[in-house]
Amino acid sequence: MISRLDSDASVSIVVPCYNEEDNIEHTLQNISKYMTEHFPKKNYELLPINDGSTDKTAEIIQKLSNQITQIVPSCGFEKNRGRGSAIKHGISISKGDYVICLDADLSYDVEHIGEILSAFELVSSPDVVVVSPYMRGGSVQGVPLMRIALSRMANWVLAGSFPNKLHTVTCMVRGYRGELVRNTPFFEDSKELHLEMLNKLAIQGAKILEIPGKLHWKKQKQVPRRKTPLKFVSSAKKHLLYGLLLKPTRIFQATSLFIILLAFYESAIILQSTWANFQWSDGFFHSLWLALASTYQHSPHTFLIAVLAFLLGAQMIFFLILFQVLMMQHIELKQLLLFLGNKSSIKSENVGLSN
Repeated sequence: MISRLDSDASVSIVVPCYNEEDNIEHTLQNISKYMTEHFPKKNYELLPINDGSTDKTAEIIQKLSNQITQIVPSCGFEKNRGRGSAIKHGISISKGDYVICLDADLSYDVEHIGEILSAFELVSSPDVVVVSPYMRGGSVQGVPLMRIALSRMANWVLAGSFPNKLHTVTCMVRGYRGELVRNTPFFEDSKELHLEMLNKLAIQGAKILEIPGKLHWKKQKQVPRRKTPLKFVSSAKKHLLYGLLLKPTRIFQATSLFIILLAFYESAIILQSTWANFQWSDGFFHSLWLALASTYQHSPHTFLIAVLAFLLGAQMIFFLILFQVLMMQHIELKQLLLFLGNKSSIKSENVGLSN
């Protein structure tokens, strides 16, 4: 393996927090201990972003910052804005060559930090490292079966909205190249940010690598705060709608394929019935006409369904081609806007430095 990760490269670890007084001290201490033991020579900063917590989360972070110098205190908001806002804020104030996002209750263990950094060492030199519990080698523990099923299904559907063959697109535990992620504008304030980030980074040509992850829900005091089934379904619906926004052609692809298959199925039934009713009389075409007439007389709805399915399928294929062309134009426009935005940002920074 050829190392591409500079030993002097710095790391920013972003941890969004909302009412995590039961977990945040344990989490920050574990991260600090892990970095000290496994990466003693690496510069890192720990950014716990307090997302308007109403408990003692902010006080605990402030207290720990006096003990762990890598913790950057007073990062966050007075009112709750959502996980997306907290992550965006953490990224914007980060200074590391690599930015790693972790959850506040360590449902994904601190060892994922080392696995993410190791992934950046690969010859393929990825720009984004996504941790996935659903790919081969990943695992899930302590999560209710129904939630796992819904999450897997949602990720399977949403993954089709991205060019990369990903198994998980909703997990927040990821690693990014700092310069790339800081120079890309993001706007989502909720969990749809995870989808927006992958989409915009992929559009820029970022290499996205997926590595196995271990999701483990621990039986601690925070469990009652887990989403109720109703809230989880609502969140899944938002994710699916956002996935449809990213790639609206997917619904046309699936629907048009179903309609075309239906048309061929009904046509096959017509052919089978016509062959069964075929009896030679005055010429082939006359016999065929009589067989078709007999088939139609016994099941006229089959002919109606077949004709409507072929017409509707042809129309949907036409619109699918049109949507594909419009999507290509839309992606090209987003690439141009991102390029111009990054160029303007870099220019502004250079002007500020010269002054």
